Amino acid sequence: MQLVTMSADLSPDDRQRLEQLMEHLKEHVNHNQEDQRKMILRWFTSRLGNRLFSNHYRQLLLELANLMSSIWVGSPNFRSSEEVLNWLQETSVPSNVAHLDEHRKEQA
Repeated sequence: MQLVTMSADLSPDDRQRLEQLMEHLKEHVNHNQEDQRKMILRWFTSRLGNRLFSNHYRQLLLELANLMSSIWVGSPNFRSSEEVLNWLQETSVPSNVAHLDEHRKEQA
């Protein structure tokens, strides 16, 4: 984690914030934490700004996403930075909405 953040040219404060977020989320290792992982990756990409367009920083994004995926899901999920960026653009359906949709289908 420290290697990824050091390679990203984040300020010491930003690096410390990211590391604290990761440490906090490690306590929930048995849960998917998809929303939290997306929040961290979105924060990371916003801090990178225009640097995200260089291959070096796209590789860092991929490594960070796969690191978090390995911690919380058990294996890397992404093969490219494009997959990560597309995943970040997805909006998740809250479980209560998905449950209502299933209930409506059963009633029909």
